[in-house]
Amino acid sequence: FVVRHGGEEVDWSKCCIALLSIDGSSPGVQRVVAVARGRGELPVPVDRDREAVPFGPTWHLLRVAVVPKAAEAAAQVGGEEGWMDRAFESAVATDQRFVRLTGPRKVVRTVRGATWDADPLGDRSEEYSEVVSRKEFPQPYPKVCAAFMSNGRLRLLRKGMRAFVQHMEEQEPGVPYEMVWLDNDSGPEALAVYTEFELERVALFKTNYGATHGFNSLFFDLCRRSEFAITMEEDWEWRADRTHFKMVEWSMEV
Repeated sequence: FVVRHGGEEVDWSKCCIALLSIDGSSPGVQRVVAVARGRGELPVPVDRDREAVPFGPTWHLLRVAVVPKAAEAAAQVGGEEGWMDRAFESAVATDQRFVRLTGPRKVVRTVRGATWDADPLGDRSEEYSEVVSRKEFPQPYPKVCAAFMSNGRLRLLRKGMRAFVQHMEEQEPGVPYEMVWLDNDSGPEALAVYTEFELERVALFKTNYGATHGFNSLFFDLCRRSEFAITMEEDWEWRADRTHFKMVEWSMEV
């Protein structure tokens, strides 16, 4: 990163240190994870809490703060523990951006006849054993976003997601697409669904905030990279017998 004053680049290491923070495990809760005292110490490794979030891709807010060395000394008076967080509050310059971190996918084994708490339909006769793969994941430059929203009925959500992926991979392989999912309080089974699909962005809420909040979050946050969006709820079925043509590509051309 570069620090400028009056349009001119300045050597921040003469007066300051740089602190880098990230919401590693809890959204909105920043944690200072690295300190740099000069350009020679850059780049520095920044990572999420791998014990709390070991699998899959996640999005985080990365913040950089330029802090005077005097503030560093004052913060350390209170003890070594937490001094970086205290010094962060005395920043003279800050910047932030969203970053995407990745991790290994958790393989889901076949489960038959198990008791599932969150699906009122409770039909577990179908097997959901393998991750549903996409030819290009994650999609760096998506044109269309498949926006899924659910509240319970995760059996139907699985069915719809699988059908959509199959359609795009077989019928419209030339369309760069991303998949995002917002869930309103479907319980712990939602985490299992997350491991079965390759999703660019996911929001799992422990409270049902309703459809309006859900669609706003999907369109203006999770799908913000794409020019077009397709809305899919958990009880909307993607029928293969009626979608055996390039319906997504043609719709975008209208």
